Amino acid sequence: MTTLIFVDDPEVLPEESGDETVVTFSEAVRDECSAERDCVLATEYVPDSEEVVGPDDYALMRSWLADHASHTGIDIGPLLQSQFIHLFGDSFCRQFRAIRAVVEAESPGHVKVNTRRRLPYEWLETGSDALYTPIFECLSEEYDFTLNVTERGITERMKGSLFDVVGPFALRGLEHVTESTTRLRDRSPDADADVLVFLSNTNNLGALVSVWQELQRRGVEVMVVYHVFGVTNYDTAPLETLRETGVRVQSFESYMNRSTYKIARARNREFRRRWRTVRDDEAFHDRFELDGIQVWNALEERFELHYRFHYQRLVRFIQTGRHLIDVAEPDVVLFKGVGPKSARTFATVANELGVPTVMIQHGKSNPIQRFEPLVDHVAAWGELSKGFLVTRGYD
Repeated sequence: MTTLIFVDDPEVLPEESGDETVVTFSEAVRDECSAERDCVLATEYVPDSEEVVGPDDYALMRSWLADHASHTGIDIGPLLQSQFIHLFGDSFCRQFRAIRAVVEAESPGHVKVNTRRRLPYEWLETGSDALYTPIFECLSEEYDFTLNVTERGITERMKGSLFDVVGPFALRGLEHVTESTTRLRDRSPDADADVLVFLSNTNNLGALVSVWQELQRRGVEVMVVYHVFGVTNYDTAPLETLRETGVRVQSFESYMNRSTYKIARARNREFRRRWRTVRDDEAFHDRFELDGIQVWNALEERFELHYRFHYQRLVRFIQTGRHLIDVAEPDVVLFKGVGPKSARTFATVANELGVPTVMIQHGKSNPIQRFEPLVDHVAAWGELSKGFLVTRGYD
């Protein structure tokens, strides 16, 4: 029977063997193969590979994120949809379907996987050539082939084991230090704003600066709240860039307080207990299917990080957002985008508290279908974009 060997890096390309076909997502690996060696790209087995993942798949991935945990009535899993889909899910689905197509076409009796060991916190970004080995484990049960996985990298193995033990705890501590430093460095939170602008980055800033400057010219009180995003991000340059436009600027972290962390710690203990139940609940695992094959084993590592780290972050964001709205009492909240976790969470909180939300289109492309804007209104540049957004159900 056919033997397939999947490789994602020229450095782990095995010695040539006459009875093996090398399969890869990497053109560098294919180019490294000798002219006599049988080596193919996995994507060649998938017609229209660029269209292999679509809106129905993004909706499926959003359903995977739902109904894990909630806080103040908010389902917090879907708040991670942009991160999950863009940095993992999209590439996961593409790779799953390509590998499955190869297996169905070649009917191998034996599959070998040679790759570098992945760390638990590494992403699988769209376009990545890196092999995600849990996919093969899911398919081996369905297609009954023998699987051998060789993961290179002793250092990565040690890092992975260390992260499993102390990683989430260390990340929470680092982020607390970062947030506290930002909060102490920033001035006390400003009160009252007619219009509150929430930003998680300063990309394509021109789309909003002209708007808030015109509002200021008309006598509207505008305040920008910026989330200095990242576990160890001490960068103050974005805050200074924003202040140079002549608008009031406040860090999101400056609205955090002791209560924020106390509540998040209590909820984190609940999430960890919940994870110990979920990981062994086979009935719960059955909902995670892709093309009729259960893929929980391939998703488990990602969801473990959600339960052990990301969910408590979202609780902090929810608590901080509620406090921010209580202090600033805005009439409306403007967004440049609601993909980033903190922006998406704040939009959800504003909606929950009845504060109108508006997203201003900040690029020439229409909003991608990987995540759904959680806002009341979208301001578009031009009739073409407006027409697209209307068909998507937005006002």
